[in-house]
Amino acid sequence: MAEPSSETITQKPRIPMLKHAPQTTEETRRSLKWRVVDIAVGAAVGVMSG
Repeated sequence: MAEPSSETITQKPRIPMLKHAPQTTEETRRSLKWRVVDIAVGAAVGVMSG
């Protein structure tokens, strides 16, 4: 049986990071607004589950 190399032992699992996180309050407000698509998807999910 082959022994595992030191690379496989020392590698840590990668955690996916956000590509863009809002940093200012203006960016946060803009990202928290409801778009028409958001409302339509929420309504469709509600109708299908109801």
